[in-house]
Amino acid sequence: MRYSFRLTRIALACASLSLVFSNHLFSATIDANSIPTGTSTSAVTNASNDMPPAAFTPEQVTTPQDSEFDWLQLSSLELLKGEIKNLYDDQLEFESDELDTLFIDWEDVKVLQSADVVSIGFMDLSTQSGKLLVRDGKMYIDGQEFQRDQILTIIAGEQSESNYWSSKISLGANFRSGNTEQIDYSAIAKTKRRTTESRFNIDYIGNYSKSDSEEKINNNRINTNFDWFLSKQFYLRPVFAEIYTDKFLNIEYKVTVGS
Repeated sequence: MRYSFRLTRIALACASLSLVFSNHLFSATIDANSIPTGTSTSAVTNASNDMPPAAFTPEQVTTPQDSEFDWLQLSSLELLKGEIKNLYDDQLEFESDELDTLFIDWEDVKVLQSADVVSIGFMDLSTQSGKLLVRDGKMYIDGQEFQRDQILTIIAGEQSESNYWSSKISLGANFRSGNTEQIDYSAIAKTKRRTTESRFNIDYIGNYSKSDSEEKINNNRINTNFDWFLSKQFYLRPVFAEIYTDKFLNIEYKVTVGS
């Protein structure tokens, strides 16, 4: 009996040595047939469960292959998923899945990977469309290599008129009751046309308020501008305009136009 007990301890020690060696390879495989009859496998199982998980450094984390989300990795190695909106004036607009809309300096972008087609405007004012990958100072459009510093602008989607336009409307209302009855209304509307060569904006803001059936606030403002990109540092704004009305400031129409 004493002789058999010592054999069992030797077998367990061999199994432990095998686990230590395998841990350096980040995997461990134990063949049950290789454990002598009569050896308890509980010690082997516990040793396997106690193995620390493989550790990764931030530098080893890369953007995954994804057909649904765009991916962004910053120079600080933070990794975000979401949607590429545009790149103008060396500012990347990225709609994060968790952090909403972010504006990021282009120099802080380490990796940018699109799931769908985007359109890229170059410094020579030419344009190409395709799936985008920016990494290690290089840019790839459908696998074709370009220099990253040649990027002037980026917009999401293909080059089509229907893709260039986008609009957003927000409506608000506030009802208060007490010694006085007050109603407040507000409206905000934004329309944009984005291409790789230019951008056009038109914004509307309106406010209306009534207290005890008497108007207190009634004003409207429209702003618009058009920009034509010439380089990363320069763009031409041939026209901008503002129209403003305010009933209680006796402003029927105030029009400002400039360039």
